[in-house]
Amino acid sequence: MFAILSTLIGKVFIYIIIGAVLDRLFHERSEKAVRGFISFSFYVLIPLFAFTSLWTSPISLTTSTGVLLVAAGVSAGGTLLAYIWTSAEKLPFREYCLPIIVMNSAYLAIPVNTMLWGKEGTNYSIVYSMVNTIMVSTFGIYMVSEKKTLLEILKVPVVYAVVLGSAFNLLHVSPSPVLKSAADFVSAVTLPAMLLFVGSRLGNFRKDMLYKVVMGVFLRMAGGLIMALALTHVLGISGIARGVCLMTSSMPAAVNAYIYSERYRSNPEFAAANVFLGTMIAFVMIVAVTYFKG
Repeated sequence: MFAILSTLIGKVFIYIIIGAVLDRLFHERSEKAVRGFISFSFYVLIPLFAFTSLWTSPISLTTSTGVLLVAAGVSAGGTLLAYIWTSAEKLPFREYCLPIIVMNSAYLAIPVNTMLWGKEGTNYSIVYSMVNTIMVSTFGIYMVSEKKTLLEILKVPVVYAVVLGSAFNLLHVSPSPVLKSAADFVSAVTLPAMLLFVGSRLGNFRKDMLYKVVMGVFLRMAGGLIMALALTHVLGISGIARGVCLMTSSMPAAVNAYIYSERYRSNPEFAAANVFLGTMIAFVMIVAVTYFKG
């Protein structure tokens, strides 16, 4: 557990804090930098990370059907929760849905599940993350886009990256040492860079947003855990696969939720605050799920 806490502090909060400080010092320049970085992340960083991680990881869809179904079910359930809440509060759905639907299934969940359950935990995590990535890059973008056209989905490069990376993996195409080095480099720089810009958006946080952010975090983490409990019970999933489903489903909002919210101008401040607050609560949730899983 100490290792997980160190990961949260060393690999998450430090970059968010640095980003917030840099925004205070160079606000006008940081605003321009945000726009440029969002485009770079959307077209280069996120697709490259998805492609290399899926290609170089040992996934097995044939033995992970249950995990795949839980991942899809939790995403669909999160969409329903977001719709019910925004309808009740009379909030625009497209501005509040992504941080509730999209959990941190890769950057945080994979290391945590690996620490707890080893290689098998890693493999199940990758399958879950792949489903989550595909759903947010298709249905998620459709929901936050103002145009609401299928053509918008076809413009998203990460969709092709996921399909290509998965195909190469399943066809047992061996990546070269150069590609492995590139994958390690991309993994090392992608999350810190994204978190810097999450931190830069926290400066725009207003007190009247607190209730909405708390509700968003609650629906994402508690709602995800409850749905995973129900789905794993119905599908008869047990052991490590169940542990991975419960842990990943209870993760805080993903950094990608902020990136896409920024890209489509759907309340990035709300998304950034959800990432920050949810990550603060994540350690408590990780301990609780680990204890519950037993």
